[in-house]
Amino acid sequence: MANPFTKHPHEVGESFFEHFFEALYLFVRLTYSGLVMFIHAFLPFLFTKTASRTIFYFHGRFMKRFASMENQEKEDKSLEASSAAVEE
Repeated sequence: MANPFTKHPHEVGESFFEHFFEALYLFVRLTYSGLVMFIHAFLPFLFTKTASRTIFYFHGRFMKRFASMENQEKEDKSLEASSAAVEE
């Protein structure tokens, strides 16, 4: 039976602690951004570019992560196909 604490982190190519710290970092960054945007709602002259910079930052970060995951999946499939060919 797969360990529920490591199943998802391994699916995204991370150890438990790598995933833990990545998720914690994202939580802190998003919480900060949310508070800044809340302040901006009442005082629109403050933090005028923070929301858009945050969105661009996270978009770039996740696109790199997803691209890395897709490349790993392609490599895994290629290795499986090579192994199957060798076994024949």
